[in-house]
Amino acid sequence: MHPRTDMTNRFPLFKQAVESVKDKKILDFGGNRGNLLYFSEGEINQTDYFCIDVESDSIENGKNEFPDATFLHWNKFSPMYNHNGNKDEPLPVLDIKFDIAFAFSVITHTDWQEFKLYVKYLMQYAKKIIISFIDIDNIQVKEYFYKKRCDEYGNCVDFRKINDCDYFYLVNNSAVIKDTEVYKEKCKHFINFYRPSFLENEFQSNIIHSIPHELLLINS
Repeated sequence: MHPRTDMTNRFPLFKQAVESVKDKKILDFGGNRGNLLYFSEGEINQTDYFCIDVESDSIENGKNEFPDATFLHWNKFSPMYNHNGNKDEPLPVLDIKFDIAFAFSVITHTDWQEFKLYVKYLMQYAKKIIISFIDIDNIQVKEYFYKKRCDEYGNCVDFRKINDCDYFYLVNNSAVIKDTEVYKEKCKHFINFYRPSFLENEFQSNIIHSIPHELLLINS
């Protein structure tokens, strides 16, 4: 579970992609302990908010803090966040439809196979899907992660000029994996970078350019 800071306030970014949240049913996919709900300061109704996350402690804290919202633990393996989860854990079946599904900093820590799977899943339940990703040509973000890895490990493979692929994964400080759909190993850090035109073509969608994350908008 991550502490709440200004860095975890995704609500202003969320509102860039939606006209209004009033009376909207929202699925926060990978929503931690309800940070989107918390930072909305009442704009999102608790009863209209549904959060799914792989971290059980985050889900339990969310339930305690927002008793009128819905929180669901999905015990899925995550390279970074749930090493004890089941790699074959099925996605939860829901009996509710949503106006908006939001997945911030979720796809950025999964492989391309999971990315496509989650989009297909969310399209079953939401009219509009908002997914954050990191642009492969975003120099500022690359510099940020390169410095962060060097600070944490003392060194880092230099991935900053990689742009000859549609996507790549940075694993810890030492490995760059290009254009490979599947990554299912435990690691301390895992993050991916995508080319916006690749995602636009794949999903026939629009992109809002925002720093440090881009937003992929899909209407189901």
